[in-house]
Amino acid sequence: MKRFVAVILVMAFAAGAALLHADKKAELYLAAITEKNPELKMQKLEEYMNTYGKKKKYQTPTLFIHLVETAAALKQYDKVEQYAEMALKNSQLSAMDKALIQLQQAYLQIYAKKDLPAANQIAEKILEFTGTQDSAQVERLLTAPALRIQIAALEARAKGETDIARALENSIRVYRIDRSARSAEFVFHFSKKLYSECNAIKKAIEGLKVIADIPNPSVEHLDQLAAWYALEGIDNEARNYLKLSYAQKKTARKAFTIGKLTYIVDLDEGLRYLAEAVALDEAPYSDDARQLMLENVKVELPEPAEGETVDEEALNQARADAVSRLVEEARTRLNP
Repeated sequence: MKRFVAVILVMAFAAGAALLHADKKAELYLAAITEKNPELKMQKLEEYMNTYGKKKKYQTPTLFIHLVETAAALKQYDKVEQYAEMALKNSQLSAMDKALIQLQQAYLQIYAKKDLPAANQIAEKILEFTGTQDSAQVERLLTAPALRIQIAALEARAKGETDIARALENSIRVYRIDRSARSAEFVFHFSKKLYSECNAIKKAIEGLKVIADIPNPSVEHLDQLAAWYALEGIDNEARNYLKLSYAQKKTARKAFTIGKLTYIVDLDEGLRYLAEAVALDEAPYSDDARQLMLENVKVELPEPAEGETVDEEALNQARADAVSRLVEEARTRLNP
């Protein structure tokens, strides 16, 4: 009986030790992957790796992803390379996890090895995987970063219109994924390059419209699109985009340009914008707007008696008075 009790006690002690060991392992693992400070996180991850991770059963995909991404955040590129290679040999790694590790390998090629073509090749592999997925998370975590790597590679080699056009297409894809101001600036950048360096006017305008035809677009984007349309002689589109820009930020230059583009097709509307250009008081646009108003404003004078000519002085005064009234109305609109 005593021997039986002793065996039971030994077994209980062993089970308790095993549970304690398991608790410590789980506690260290949880502390490592939830740590916010990158330096401390790396210490805890490597402590876990050195203590338990030598056994393959404890080498989980989550552990490797945290190791690789934390090393990358700390710019410890030798560790990125070391742990990425170990991770990719792990049979438990899902296709998604593998692509996340490969993304860090691509960044390693860019920042540590300065090998953009190698990074671009890795990005191609990642995009092959993401092309088979239909997930907003995959697009955000993998597609957009991989496309940005390709964009950088395309700009670096920039052999002509084909490369710049593809960089613009990729920039538009990224923008449609994250809708960020940063991505919009890439679209703007490559649209301008197509216009100025390649004379690919239609492609440049189509690219810029992607980030201009949205709610609350950038004034800079609207102004550039208006300028391109004006240069191409497409006055209606130039006027429309300049009006959108003017609604956000009023200047005499914009008001004068809109008025100049408008008065020929709609005199009353054109005069309203010209009057606002005068009211905004910005040389030389305000003076130019006043002169254009004086030349085009309609006034009524009594018909001259038979044999007499129009009183030019009275006519000029009537025009000046009409312009003054329109400008005063414009000041009221601008400063209600």
